[in-house]
Amino acid sequence: MTERSEYSRVAIALHWSVAAVILAMLFTAFQSWTSTSEQAGLYWLQLHGSIGVLFSLLIGARIVYHFRTVQPPPLTKKPWERALSVTVHTAMLVLIGIQLVTGPIDVWSGGWGIDVFGWFEIPPPFAKWDEASHELIGSVHRWTGVAILCLVVLHMLGALKHHFVDDDRTFQRMLGL
Repeated sequence: MTERSEYSRVAIALHWSVAAVILAMLFTAFQSWTSTSEQAGLYWLQLHGSIGVLFSLLIGARIVYHFRTVQPPPLTKKPWERALSVTVHTAMLVLIGIQLVTGPIDVWSGGWGIDVFGWFEIPPPFAKWDEASHELIGSVHRWTGVAILCLVVLHMLGALKHHFVDDDRTFQRMLGL
């Protein structure tokens, strides 16, 4: 594989599409956790699951594309920044992969199917789990979501640092400019 200096149009489209989906997933999860009524919490949780199912292939494609293609090197010359960048990106993609697996398992292990916008339901492929196992998978899903939120904030701060402090082209490259 040859080194490239810019992100491809596919990489840029996948990045921003998945960013929008991840923000929607974080928003709907937060709404479900903070809802004052059980009915509202269930609404947000079902919307969260529907978005997750609908966009799981897009998110999976983003993860595969990232690891199967040559990425342009970071513009920074500082070794610690390069290492932090690679670590944050890799951790985000791995944690998102964990979310893609634990989300459906969390629903199914509770004995429920996944309703996708009322269009269709994905029934559980296995019997309901015991309460402790179900709670464990739910905890893994929730805490990886919290970790993703922290990494998204760190990622955004890094992009702003590159743009405003370093005055380099990192942010412009991801905009395709």
